[in-house]
Amino acid sequence: MSEGAVEDAASAMVADGSENVGKIRDILFGAQMRDYEDRFARLEERLADELAALRSEQQDRLSATELALRSELDGLAARLGEEREERVDGLKRAAAELKETAKAIDRRLAALDQAGGATASDLGALRTEVGQRLDALDGRLAAEADALRTSMTDRAALAGLLEEVGARLREAQP
Repeated sequence: MSEGAVEDAASAMVADGSENVGKIRDILFGAQMRDYEDRFARLEERLADELAALRSEQQDRLSATELALRSELDGLAARLGEEREERVDGLKRAAAELKETAKAIDRRLAALDQAGGATASDLGALRTEVGQRLDALDGRLAAEADALRTSMTDRAALAGLLEEVGARLREAQP
């Protein structure tokens, strides 16, 4: 026999042996392997279903959180608007009181001028009273203005907080 014929015969025997080993393996372990493959397929399907359910639940929770946050923000914006209106009304009332006081002083001065008998002490007392009322009203006006500025500062802090919450929500989304 030639060398090539020996090699061909050896290859045929190895191929037959491999096929026989494969058949034997299939006979011995084939049913178990198919069973394992079926189990893995069911496990993968169950994992995919659970993952989908988890994603859906997370999306629902995120939507509920977003809705609650929007509702709270709307409430805060409404309260902030009401408070601002109240302070503006307070400033308007203080300005009206200041005008009324000035008018009353003008009337009193006019009456004193007409009477012609105004003494220096009456004028001094009137000036003192006018000064005190103006200082008091000026103080009230300054306090209301400071309160309004503080309220506007709180809006900036609220905006920063909301930006931070929005960033965290965006990070939490898959």
